[in-house]
Amino acid sequence: MTLEPSPCLVLGGMSGSMQTSVPSGTIYGMVNQQLSDSNGWKIDSYAITGEGTYADTYSMPGTQLYVMIPDEDSVEEAKQLIKAVQNEG
Repeated sequence: MTLEPSPCLVLGGMSGSMQTSVPSGTIYGMVNQQLSDSNGWKIDSYAITGEGTYADTYSMPGTQLYVMIPDEDSVEEAKQLIKAVQNEG
C-alpha cells in the first residue's frame, strides 16, 4: 500500500525550516500541483552568512536590536543559486 503525501504533511515537515512572505494558500496550491503532477522534487538548502551585531533598525527606531550584517559574497552566491533554479524551469 502506497500512501500519497498531503500538502499538510509536506508543509508540516518543512515547518521551521523556511521563512517567506508568500501566502500559505499559494504555497498549498503549489504543493498540490507538484503532488498531482507526480514530478520529482529536488529541495536545496542554502543559508546566507554574516556577522551578528546590535544596531538601530527602521522597524524600531532608537532601539538597538540584534541584527545580522550579511556577508556580500554569500548574498551573491544565493542570487546565483536562485537564478539557476529559475532557469531550470
